[in-house]
Amino acid sequence: MSEENQIEEQEEQFENDGDLLEGLQDYKTPSDETAVIDTEKGEVIDAKSLTPLQQLQFIADKMQMKLVPPNPNCTRPGCYGRGFVGFDNKTKAPVPCKCIFEKADQEKMAESTNPAFWNRAQRRKIEKMALKRKKQINRKEQLEKDNKADVKES
Repeated sequence: MSEENQIEEQEEQFENDGDLLEGLQDYKTPSDETAVIDTEKGEVIDAKSLTPLQQLQFIADKMQMKLVPPNPNCTRPGCYGRGFVGFDNKTKAPVPCKCIFEKADQEKMAESTNPAFWNRAQRRKIEKMALKRKKQINRKEQLEKDNKADVKES
């Protein structure tokens, strides 16, 4: 009986409380904010307060790449000595220019499988190798067809 009495008391108390959200109209939910953690200093930095070049520096540090100061004479479209060519539409992150990477890092990017980083000479070399390989495959296929035709005739 005591359990039933307790349940009844709780139900009465719940009904008497009225609106549970009363007094919570001023409550604001936390908003998502992008922040950067500086591991050397142990600080949390608001990403909005960083300049685009500082954002690129944090990303480069994470990727273990070293950036050089932007070339003030850079004439790439969008850069003109700023170190970045624009912003990504989705992430709002700055798109780096090639002038802020060291030569060794540029060579690593050129060796990457992404054709966007290949220069004209590298593209032509790869195209020639692919054409040569295609010709070899075509020769082999032609020889196999000729051999099959000779076998059928015999």
